[in-house]
Amino acid sequence: MRSGCVRRSWVRLFSGVAVTAGAAGAFAQPDLANLQEVGSGWSAPLFGVSPPGDRTRFFVVQQGGRIRLVLNGVLQATDFLNVSTLLAPTPGTVSLTGCFDTDCNSSTPCTTATQSFT
Repeated sequence: MRSGCVRRSWVRLFSGVAVTAGAAGAFAQPDLANLQEVGSGWSAPLFGVSPPGDRTRFFVVQQGGRIRLVLNGVLQATDFLNVSTLLAPTPGTVSLTGCFDTDCNSSTPCTTATQSFT
């Protein structure tokens, strides 16, 4: 995966996500005045990302192998991607992370996903 291929967008996701004090210091903190709610009803969201230059699609990666799509500000009813049945059960946290290739365009979907265990 190339570094810098993800343009992260900070969002406020109301889902009871807890951030531990130790992990919070390792990441840049968002400017709370510029956060924007993008939906509700999330199940363990990890982060959100948009393809470079695309302001119509916003993907929310959730624990357990689900990616939800917010299209033009509307959360889609079905998962964009659900690989939960392909993930090995583990006693820790399983997360699906990904990024968009900088050469990605609308006619060729390009995503890279990895599974990590903690």
